[in-house]
Amino acid sequence: MAALERLAYCGTAYQLFGVEEQRLVGGYADGLRVLEVKNGRGLQMTILLDRGCGIARLSYKGVNYGILSASGLRHPSYFEHQQGGFLRNFHAGFLTTAGIFNVGVDGEDDGEQLYLHGTVDNTPATAYASEVVTDDDGKSFLVIKCTIPVEQIFYHKVMFTRVFRVALDDDYFTIHDRFENTGSTTAPLMVLYHMNMGYPLLDEDSKLFINSSTIKPRTDIARSEMDKWSQMLPPEHNYPERCYYHAFDNRADATAALYQPKHDVGVVISFDSSKLPYFCEWKQMGYRDYALGLEPGNSHCDGRAKMRSEGKLQFLKPAESKEYEVKVSVFSGAEKFAALENSVSHGAHEYDLS
Repeated sequence: MAALERLAYCGTAYQLFGVEEQRLVGGYADGLRVLEVKNGRGLQMTILLDRGCGIARLSYKGVNYGILSASGLRHPSYFEHQQGGFLRNFHAGFLTTAGIFNVGVDGEDDGEQLYLHGTVDNTPATAYASEVVTDDDGKSFLVIKCTIPVEQIFYHKVMFTRVFRVALDDDYFTIHDRFENTGSTTAPLMVLYHMNMGYPLLDEDSKLFINSSTIKPRTDIARSEMDKWSQMLPPEHNYPERCYYHAFDNRADATAALYQPKHDVGVVISFDSSKLPYFCEWKQMGYRDYALGLEPGNSHCDGRAKMRSEGKLQFLKPAESKEYEVKVSVFSGAEKFAALENSVSHGAHEYDLS
């Protein structure tokens, strides 16, 4: 039975699906505005209106998918725009958006001091709206549109619009982002979809699949374990992170997936790598810092100065706009994971050790 047909059995739609705005109370999260979203098929997520419209929690059929770091949820008023400030306010969640004027490490570029992953994750939305729409095929979607102005006096001005499109007759959602330069300066544009898998979806027996063609280690310790890039481990004390850069050769079906056999659930992240050409695998198997980042973006994580020096930094001219989209699918069934591997796989990876 289609989602809208089931409404005949309900007093209000939220018995099955919908959006509910809430405000958190107490501690560092006091006053934080969130949207609780569910699709009526077991997919549920918490969108942080006051934190760049990232996703704090994502679950499917009662199984948690993301990590919530030891920092916990925090109001953006606790954010310090200085070295270390991002991590002190980094709850991780299923999605933290990094950018938009810097992605990656602290540094200096074009006379400006920049800090880890920028400020957009700590920028509140000024408006949102939601509605249910039905496409030409009769499929229904919950559409949530959020407006996040990243603007200030004597600086770059970019209007960031994020649209979530949540399937009500299927098990996926899309994140469609539009960045429009509303000022008079040419603005750098850097975005990273910092998607963070956590327990119990992430465990030592979880199976990772990425259909990249080339893998490059970011650090020496990652280089020493190239053959273990897809191997998950139990939590270790003082585990140094391993980061791997994956390349996809402009594939429209760039795919990263994680399957957890004990709970028989998984996630698929898909995107067009011609528009989001960078992908970082952040493997952090630390004790109480247990996460796997699957992170598409238009920039690597080595900072704006390096992107500029490589001639790869993207810009927005005045009145110009750019758009990106990521699809997140959730599923149950080992056969679906196997079918996914067969449908988008294309042979062995090549290691770039340069």
